[in-house]
Amino acid sequence: MFFLYNNSLNLFSQFEDYQWILGYYSGQGPNTMNFNFENEQLQITTRHSSYKVSDGNAIISAPDGKKIIAMSNAYTIYHRELDTMVNGGRINRNTAFYSKYGSSLAQSVLILNLPGSSSYYKVFYFWEDRPKPDSFVQVNKLYEATIDAQLNQGLGQVLDYDVLVDTDRYDFGKLQACRHANGRDWWVVIPRRYAPQLLVYLLDPSGIRRHHVEALPFDIKTGIGQAQFSPDGTQYAIAQSQDNFRQGQYLQLFDFDRCSGTFSNMNSIHFQDTFGGGGLAFSSNSQILYFASTKTIYQFYPKQSDVAGSRTLVGEYQGMIDSFFSWAPCHIGYLILAPDHKIYITNTTTTYWMHSIEYPDSIGRSCKY
Repeated sequence: MFFLYNNSLNLFSQFEDYQWILGYYSGQGPNTMNFNFENEQLQITTRHSSYKVSDGNAIISAPDGKKIIAMSNAYTIYHRELDTMVNGGRINRNTAFYSKYGSSLAQSVLILNLPGSSSYYKVFYFWEDRPKPDSFVQVNKLYEATIDAQLNQGLGQVLDYDVLVDTDRYDFGKLQACRHANGRDWWVVIPRRYAPQLLVYLLDPSGIRRHHVEALPFDIKTGIGQAQFSPDGTQYAIAQSQDNFRQGQYLQLFDFDRCSGTFSNMNSIHFQDTFGGGGLAFSSNSQILYFASTKTIYQFYPKQSDVAGSRTLVGEYQGMIDSFFSWAPCHIGYLILAPDHKIYITNTTTTYWMHSIEYPDSIGRSCKY
């Protein structure tokens, strides 16, 4: 069971993030796990299914959180019964790295409700080109597919797919969204690869369009990592590991205006932790930012004037080994804040186990990694 789930949605007005699906076909026992957060209490069930996922994984549930509307690994769209949605098996077939297990880029797919509609949903995903000397993959196109969730007896149907949204030099994943201050629309933000810019899109009832390009006072340190908005939508952060981890870690932190989609108070923080990784998540009260390498977890306090100086070590890899599949180290992977207010952390290997931070709103080691 390969656990990799990447939060794509912030400021849900209801409970659309209350169901998670993780896992892939292993041939050994149930291959899919359903994390159900109804009543903000985690319940886990397992089952066999055809759902296959690597690093790219997006899921959206009905507004009451009780059933899944759609899932995607950026190469296939699935319905709530964990089987391929009608026309969902045709997306992104021309990408250079097509795999039945989906995209190997974290945060490479995103599902949002179309503002103003109760049945239409948009799936946004990257098209990947062959490597060139400056990078291991070229992410140059943003595509969309449209789902009508009411068709096919409520299992949904893909109406169109591989519709070109835009072309650009996109970062390796980090496709993220935040609810507009009007409570209806969505801001979609993607770092531009090897450039001091963020690409900002607006999704409203008429569809998605590029809204503006945000110029930054420093380069985005393109690499492996995550991007996240804070739960209250006022902050945006990017974690990056550089040059095969030899350059250490970069945390880039911004204030975000949900009315205008603009950024301010920009900080770029570099520190020498060469263990690689690059995962991050905010606490539920938006006061603490967690940053992880494969062997360490730090807290930062983004509301302080000296954010870099606030870095506090709160957890370290304790030597856990996967004794079921591979006997490989279960290093720290990507982070996600869950509806039960805990932060769940993937492993860097195939395993049935996950790390967690039990009390993310607590300062220092009282957060209980």
